[in-house]
Amino acid sequence: MPRELTPERARWRCPSDLVDCRCTDEIPPTSEIIGQERAVKALRFGLRVKRRGFNVYVAGHPGTGRKTAILSFLEELAKKMPTPPDWCYVNNFKDPSRPRALKLPPGKGRAFKRAMEVFVEEMRRELRRAFESEGYARRREEVLKAIEEERSRLTREVEETAAREGFVVQRTPVGLLITPIVQGRPITDRELAMLPESIRKEIARRKEELEKRLRDALRRFRELERRAKKLLMELDRE
Repeated sequence: MPRELTPERARWRCPSDLVDCRCTDEIPPTSEIIGQERAVKALRFGLRVKRRGFNVYVAGHPGTGRKTAILSFLEELAKKMPTPPDWCYVNNFKDPSRPRALKLPPGKGRAFKRAMEVFVEEMRRELRRAFESEGYARRREEVLKAIEEERSRLTREVEETAAREGFVVQRTPVGLLITPIVQGRPITDRELAMLPESIRKEIARRKEELEKRLRDALRRFRELERRAKKLLMELDRE
């Protein structure tokens, strides 16, 4: 039969004679993982394995203190082991997805990190100073001016060729458009359709020849852009 429990009987109290002290403050904290003897045994075994590819996996419910307990355990163990080297990872410019590992004596990793931070900051100042110098600005302007002159020359060449063939080159949002000129002005597609067939065929023939020249000019424009980019990159490297 169910019986009513008093508050005193519902709560367990540790008998004072079981604890060999007057206050719990006198009890030194334990570094052991309480109640996990098998886990501790497995952890010790895993840490004795020195071969590559072997790892220790720790599982448990969130908030149970497994990470804190494991770190405390490892800290105590590390005090008894030789001090390991420092490992620093730096960028691999040939393959950025695979950084290069640098093995340094213990304690030198932090010094290397600070030295690299100072070096990077100094390089930033030097690069800004180099790119803001009068010599760099003058040479960059010379490169851009030469490229622009070549671009203008190609543009004039295309426009003059088109004019001799009776066309005008118009720039549109979708690219260059070749339009025939009749009686001194560009005509629309509707006006072109109203012309005699013989004239339309002649215009179509000349337009086809002109489009070939235009494609060649566009190829030269792209080559010019690539050359400009290459020259500017070489200037930046200098």
